[in-house]
Amino acid sequence: GWPFIYWISDGFREKFKGNVADKYLNFCTGSKSGDNERFIRFWWEVDSQTISKDYKVDRLKWTPHTKGGPFVKWYGNDWTIINWENDATEIKALENSVIRNEKMYFNEGITYSSAGSKGASFRYMSKNHTLDAAGSGVYPTKEYSNINYSIGLLNSHLIFYIIDCLNPTVNTNPGDLKRIPFVKPTANLENKISTLAAKNID
Repeated sequence: GWPFIYWISDGFREKFKGNVADKYLNFCTGSKSGDNERFIRFWWEVDSQTISKDYKVDRLKWTPHTKGGPFVKWYGNDWTIINWENDATEIKALENSVIRNEKMYFNEGITYSSAGSKGASFRYMSKNHTLDAAGSGVYPTKEYSNINYSIGLLNSHLIFYIIDCLNPTVNTNPGDLKRIPFVKPTANLENKISTLAAKNID
C-alpha cells in the first residue's frame, strides 16, 4: 500500500525510513453534517451573540467550523459556523451525518483544504473550531506541541514537493500527510522558523 515514487533519488527515498509526521502530529478528517443548508452558515448570517467564543464556557448555538476553501497559507478561510448546540444533537440524529474525530474538536491546531488544484495550504486554527470533511485538521501531540514550527514545516516548498510525490492529485489526504518525514529541529532552528511562521500568521 506504499507508493513507489520512481522519479526521486535513492537518497531522498531513504528519508522515508526515519521518523514520520504521524509520530508527532495528529492528522484528522472532519465530519459531514448530513444537511449543510440546515446546519452551516457564514458567520455574518446569524446574530453574533449566538456564536460561541469559548465552547467550554458558554456552549452557544453556533460554533466556528473549518470548511476548506481556496488556496491560502498561514491564516484565513475562516467564514463558516455550524449548529453544534447541545453537542450537535440535531446533526447526530440524522442518518446520513458522519461525525469523525470529535475528541479533537475545540483544540488549537492547523487546518487545510482537502482538495485544491494548487496543492495543499496550511492555516492556523484557533481553539473552538469543529472540522468539516472538506477542511481537515492537524493537532499537536505530547511528542511535539509547537504549532508554529509545524505550520512552517507544512507550508514549506519541501513538504509541498513531498505531498505531490506521495499523491499527485488535487486531493490531500491525512494518510499521505502522516507519511511525511519529520525530523525534530534543533532549538535554534525551531525558534527561527517558529518566529517567522508567527509573523506570517499575523
